[in-house]
Amino acid sequence: MKFNEILHTLRVNKGLTMKAVAEAVGAKPDTYRNYETGKFQPNFEVLSKLAEFYGVSTDYLLGRDDKSVTTQAELEHQILEAYYKLDPEDRAQVLEVMLAKITEYKPDILHSETILMEVPEPLRDSIKCDRESRLKKRAEFEARQRKQSTLKEIEDQQTLDEEAESRAKKDA
Repeated sequence: MKFNEILHTLRVNKGLTMKAVAEAVGAKPDTYRNYETGKFQPNFEVLSKLAEFYGVSTDYLLGRDDKSVTTQAELEHQILEAYYKLDPEDRAQVLEVMLAKITEYKPDILHSETILMEVPEPLRDSIKCDRESRLKKRAEFEARQRKQSTLKEIEDQQTLDEEAESRAKKDA
């Protein structure tokens, strides 16, 4: 299919008007109409906006790829389907890896006791230990920061005192 035909098909399949798509990508309605009729070709910026708006690749819009890009939601759905097809032992291992990654990137998400109660006990203990370790490291870091800040304040005050003393000697 040609670019203009692909654009038309995407818009119609989503039940949108040309005006709505034009507004969404920052184009004039007449300009967008000309894209769909094949009179004009969009610049790279508009092409990228169209691809993002429709959730497809620019290659797909240009007719270079025969399928659209899988959306994140579709990918997540496929991953969950595959996860549920695993046997219980394999699912436990996958769950362990996922929980480890989640706690690595967003540690505060999993400290809810409600969530932790759903996790197998050995893994729950591991998550709690990891969390306690991170909290301890954070507290140590904050203590070092406060100490450095206090030392800096003392140094600054000493400098001010020395400058004041020096001015007092000059004035005397």
